[in-house]
Amino acid sequence: TGSDNNAIALPLAKRLGLKKQRSLARVNTPAGPVKGYITTRARVEVAGQFRVDNAFIALPFPDIDCGRGLKVEVIFGLPTLKTMSIYIDNPNARIAFAPSGRFTPEARRHLKIDWTDNKIDGVLEGKPVRMTLDTGQNEALQVNDKAFARYFAGKKSAQHLPIRTSGGTINKTRKVEGVRLTVGGTDPLFVRAVRYPDTGWETPVVLGYAIFNNNPVIFDAGKEAIYVF
Repeated sequence: TGSDNNAIALPLAKRLGLKKQRSLARVNTPAGPVKGYITTRARVEVAGQFRVDNAFIALPFPDIDCGRGLKVEVIFGLPTLKTMSIYIDNPNARIAFAPSGRFTPEARRHLKIDWTDNKIDGVLEGKPVRMTLDTGQNEALQVNDKAFARYFAGKKSAQHLPIRTSGGTINKTRKVEGVRLTVGGTDPLFVRAVRYPDTGWETPVVLGYAIFNNNPVIFDAGKEAIYVF
């Protein structure tokens, strides 16, 4: 959800024989601007669930491991995801796709989080915060340089591991453990926040997938809602 476009790794685009339609001198990514190009149309399908048939932006992905020896080679942007309702059963490692509005919480006990224009409101260390959601990021919070100093003044930070993104690797990162975050009326969560350079995100704080990965969850951007069970 952190991308505005569908992206594909350059090696995969070449293996599939996708042609270059137009060169892009600057594509903004969390790691900074990179060069890329718009491909001819390609079809991506999960049988019985969804099919996407459109152009992609080819980028020099670094090696991003997604487990079981697999690498991330395709990223769906928010415009595509807005057409879908996505149910992720994290405890059982299952995922299902359907048209927006198809999956609903019904009578199950759940927490609804408002999700408008890919923004989520919360409270971070006692201060109101508006966050961009990027489910492609495994960290709970990524906070740019200026906001890191504002929210965590006086808190001890330590060197953190590099962060791999679709546009490259962010090498100089620091972390603060146990920061207090409230989202959607939840009890406070105590999570790790990672600092990253100011690379043009719409908001200075980015909310990642780590706060969802212990529960079943429905993401429905078309309905502007996230349901956590």
